[in-house]
Amino acid sequence: MASKEGDQDADRGPGFKKPKDPEMLVDWTEAKTEPWDAEAPATAAPKKSGEGPGDRGKTPPAKPAPTNAPIKPAGPAKGEKPQPAKKAPEPVTPLNAGAEASEVSQAKQAHAQQRLFQVVQPTGKPPSESPPASITLDPRPVQGVPGEERPPAPTPPPAAAPPTPPPVAQWKNLEPEDKTDPVPHELYDFRDDLDGTWNMVAGSIRGRLHAHKGLYREDAYAFAMVNGWKIIVVCDGAGTSKHARVASRLASAAAAESLKKSLSDYRMIENTAGGIANETVVHLREVLTKAALDARTIVEREQVQRRAQTRDVYTTLLIMIHAPFKDGGLVGVFQIGDGAIGVLTDDDSCHVLGIADHGQYSSETRFLTDAGIINSFPDRVKFRLFVRPIRAIAVMCDGVSDDFFPEDKRLIELFVGDPIQELKMKIGDKSEPAWGIMHKERGILHDPRNGKALIDWLRYEKRGSSDDRTLVLLYRSPSP
Repeated sequence: MASKEGDQDADRGPGFKKPKDPEMLVDWTEAKTEPWDAEAPATAAPKKSGEGPGDRGKTPPAKPAPTNAPIKPAGPAKGEKPQPAKKAPEPVTPLNAGAEASEVSQAKQAHAQQRLFQVVQPTGKPPSESPPASITLDPRPVQGVPGEERPPAPTPPPAAAPPTPPPVAQWKNLEPEDKTDPVPHELYDFRDDLDGTWNMVAGSIRGRLHAHKGLYREDAYAFAMVNGWKIIVVCDGAGTSKHARVASRLASAAAAESLKKSLSDYRMIENTAGGIANETVVHLREVLTKAALDARTIVEREQVQRRAQTRDVYTTLLIMIHAPFKDGGLVGVFQIGDGAIGVLTDDDSCHVLGIADHGQYSSETRFLTDAGIINSFPDRVKFRLFVRPIRAIAVMCDGVSDDFFPEDKRLIELFVGDPIQELKMKIGDKSEPAWGIMHKERGILHDPRNGKALIDWLRYEKRGSSDDRTLVLLYRSPSP
């Protein structure tokens, strides 16, 4: 045993002092620090006085008085790695210690806030000398403390109101700043004394787009009656042309005047089979071709006088002539550009005459003064002999005909629509369906009002329709 104790003393180093109690193997002032929960050394525990066989009945010696030196736990056994020390839990002070009853709720609230945020103080300095604390959000959920009230859940912010839709754009009605070559924004006529059988009503209005931009109406029309022939001419000036309204007005008037002169003393010739003779068709083709050439000549002359370009006087040209023949009638047409000419017979069937010019795009067409177009004039003349009685003939620009596209299927609605698809009439603050102009009960011909009724009808509303609108209607007087 002595040799073993000597070996142990030698292992402790030269400064080791053997304790007074030979059975105490730990030097409390020199032993290495060991965690409180470290396992006991592998050596056997020392025997206490009075526990051995020879110590029975003896009084154990008194324990030494405690010193001010801190008590350190026993170090690790030889050959065993030291483990990191664990901090002793700090005593918890109740939140309401020394507080009045009115301060208890405030203390609980402060405690809840401390659980939401973790305050990090720099080490090594008193709190009073430390820089401002940085606050970081504690991501852990707040858990209630037994016996205390949980703080109320934060009130969610009110739901954001839905965004206000932008105001609907309103159409403006501006007056043109250019005061040269003025034309009225609307024009209408009515004739009920053509020959005792036929009446004529005409109307033309400025489109919403031109009114919104402060531009003039660029459509024009003309009509006449001579020697039993009814004549209608409609022109649509191109919107991109500087003098479009001048060109359309000159062309329509010139074509109508040319036809009056050519037809003033001409009568159709009937063949042996009871039809129209071929020489009548040839002559009428020449008459219509000459009317188009006269219109072009007048427009070109105006272009030279104004020192303008050809593109400044673009306009379309639609011509219709009609003469009764037996129970039906003969209708001849000439067309350059877009628009439509429709004939309504007494069986409520609609026939579209002429061929509209359409370019590669919807806004493209042909014009009266186009280069090289004169050679096509004779081929642009079309005739149709109707055996059944004709009720009405309508000549219109594209501002109307496009709203009944395709014309061969839908132009019948313009005459007898019951009601007309996609068209609405605005009456005060209300929107009502639009009806055909010759509808038996709601048509405008029951009270034409000298043509003003047609102007009101032309103000119908249709999505995407904003061009000038011009319509001239030749119709048979209603039976008494």
